[in-house]
Amino acid sequence: MDHRVTCCFSGYRPEKIPAWTAAGPNVPSMLQTKLEKAIVRAFQDGYRLFVTGMSRGFDLWAAQAVLQQREHLPIRLLCAIPFDGQANSWESSWKTCYQKVLLQADFVHSLAQFYTPDCFYARDHFMVNGSMVYPAARLSPTDMPKNAAWRSSIWPTGNSVCFRR
Repeated sequence: MDHRVTCCFSGYRPEKIPAWTAAGPNVPSMLQTKLEKAIVRAFQDGYRLFVTGMSRGFDLWAAQAVLQQREHLPIRLLCAIPFDGQANSWESSWKTCYQKVLLQADFVHSLAQFYTPDCFYARDHFMVNGSMVYPAARLSPTDMPKNAAWRSSIWPTGNSVCFRR
């Protein structure tokens, strides 16, 4: 993985954001436009490989957005799976989405055959160390619990979380 052209996505699970829970595996409409813009901007900045951690919520929504943009842009999707069977306990709609994304991905990399206490850390380490930019979902205060102070944006803005080598 060439970190100079690689961008990874990770973010919240749907149960952490009540406004998104009803969306299920479908990309929430308010997020769709932001994801599309972030992917196009990353492409314009030279990024060609997009990595997702394949968790329910933002990871899978971002993967779907990359697959949609791949119809128009020469970009690739790498699915970084923390362990084989990651989706085994998920509800059927999320499992179906997960399988569809895996089948359409350009690359799939599993970090462990079975669940281990550190498999998600290993996945995150793989993603961040292999990327130049890490766009994280940021939501408006109405989307988050009252005690969280977030600004509405998705990379690339001043409110994003970006890790650089």
